[in-house]
Amino acid sequence: MDEASLHPQAGGRVLLELEEAGEAAVRYRVTLFTPDARFEGRAILDPQAGQSVCEGLEGAPAWLVAQVRPFLRQLWTARRGGAGPRWPRRVLRWRQER
Repeated sequence: MDEASLHPQAGGRVLLELEEAGEAAVRYRVTLFTPDARFEGRAILDPQAGQSVCEGLEGAPAWLVAQVRPFLRQLWTARRGGAGPRWPRRVLRWRQER
C-alpha cells in the first residue's frame, strides 16, 4: 500500500506500527492521515494497566488523536493477562470526523 492510498477522501486514518513489545511498555509508531496531511508520533502503552500516552502528534486534528487511545485499549483488552494473541504488528483504522 503506497502512502497516497492511505490519505482518505474524508475523515482520518490511524496507522499503528509495533516498534517494541516488552513487559514494561508496548510502543507503537503512530501515523495519522487526513485528506491533505500526515502526522507522525508515538504511543506508549502500559501492558499491565492498559494506560497509554501519545507523543509527538502536535498539530494533528484533536478528534483524530483522540481515536488512538481507544484503539490501543482494544488491543490491550484482547491481550489482558498475557493470554491473548501477540501484539499486532500493524493496525489500520478509518474514522469519520465528528
